[in-house]
Amino acid sequence: IIEFMMMTYTILSILVRIISGQKCEIILPYQMAQGKYKHSWGNLMNTTWRLRQYQAHNIDIIVLNNFGRAVYEVTKGIDKSRALLDVGANVGEVSTLLGGIFQDRKVYAFEAQEHVYEVLRQELRAHNATGRFQTVFHAVSNIGGNLVTMYAPARKANRSTFTGSGLAGRATGEMVAINSVTTVRLDEWCESLNIKPLFIKIDTEGFDLFVLEGMERLLQNQDLEIFIFEFNWSQWRLTLRQFGAQLKIIGRSGKGLVQALLYLESHDFLAYALTPTRLIPLSRCWRMEYNRWHFTGNVVVVRNGLQTSLVNTYQKVAASSILYKGPPPTPELPIPATTTHRRKK
Repeated sequence: IIEFMMMTYTILSILVRIISGQKCEIILPYQMAQGKYKHSWGNLMNTTWRLRQYQAHNIDIIVLNNFGRAVYEVTKGIDKSRALLDVGANVGEVSTLLGGIFQDRKVYAFEAQEHVYEVLRQELRAHNATGRFQTVFHAVSNIGGNLVTMYAPARKANRSTFTGSGLAGRATGEMVAINSVTTVRLDEWCESLNIKPLFIKIDTEGFDLFVLEGMERLLQNQDLEIFIFEFNWSQWRLTLRQFGAQLKIIGRSGKGLVQALLYLESHDFLAYALTPTRLIPLSRCWRMEYNRWHFTGNVVVVRNGLQTSLVNTYQKVAASSILYKGPPPTPELPIPATTTHRRKK
């Protein structure tokens, strides 16, 4: 009830402030920004993010921009031939953002929806004077060479962006088939073109586990340093119900994010929740609450050994951002040496 009330308050406060032209001061109904997971009215009221002259739909891009700047700072000394991959590029908003930050690296943008892919090509063409952007029309998965059908909600089938569309669906009154596309594994695709990625962004509408499983050799070969994927349990649950049997390594499980965390830890990568203020450790401190809707968000994964530099750099960048005004950044809290999983009582 409290969460519903706070969400309602958030929406109403956004509308009132946007209409009146005031600065936004929004109380979000979750505690990730301060690392507080216990439900209480006090925790909800204490998790306050001040947004200056930005509407709510701009928050994610601002946060990704801050994170991209932090990644640039900690990796700028690494070989410039290492590329950036945007898996699930949609119309190229993140691709152009990355290209603007990493002006000395190539960006590969993957999109599997044909109509959106054409828009993506047009958008990137305006930024491609130096040939740094390349679009790729494939669906990224854990098995390559399969011909699959993409679906979209019927009401969005003619739009240039299909939020909520993907493989999970069937031709009904609600979902319609929009195109067929061939799947690729990221590790096989990179090996075939001799591409060594430095950073990967993944947003595949619930198929992130399949992408992670299909990049196993990239995790093993010490080239990939940092990547980010979206955790959305409602989408993951739907995808696992329909296609979970196709997962070969991570395994089909109702535990959600914990399976991905264990898989990444086995390859010496550590995961963090991306918030506007800091990165919150997820690896080795699992909580079952992460499966709930209010923990939906971007998960940052960094190779063990680089995490302290990334965490501290991101905090400094976030502290100077117009998105948030808060206390000075604090040093990273140590991560427990052993993996622990807290069970529901």
